[in-house]
Amino acid sequence: MNALLSELGKTLVTRWLSHLVPTGLLFLGAAGTGAVLGHARWYDLPAVVDRIDELAASPDERSLGAALAVAAGLVLLAAGAGLMVRALGGAVDRLWLGSWPRGLGRLATRLRERRTARWAAADERAREAWRR
Repeated sequence: MNALLSELGKTLVTRWLSHLVPTGLLFLGAAGTGAVLGHARWYDLPAVVDRIDELAASPDERSLGAALAVAAGLVLLAAGAGLMVRALGGAVDRLWLGSWPRGLGRLATRLRERRTARWAAADERAREAWRR
């Protein structure tokens, strides 16, 4: 029984690390880059490198303990971001795919039909303008 639980634990940790952490790290990297660059300088990647160099030059960040704490914090934040994405994924899926409660489903169908009619009318006007 102990061997089974040990293997199950290894499998869960492997899956957890392979599914949650990489997507969370990608999200954290994008959020950190966006925080450093902002909207005005979105293309200025050397500014991100300069900011990382500033953080690395600080005497507090040169110790092994600080590096391990930052690495552990990043992994925990990445896992938290991955869990948040997985938790919100179901709600976003329902919102986009329209598996809503009965009253809202009918409203969504009517809105979709109106939108489709508007698009078809706009397409016909564009085709008519193109023919002229």
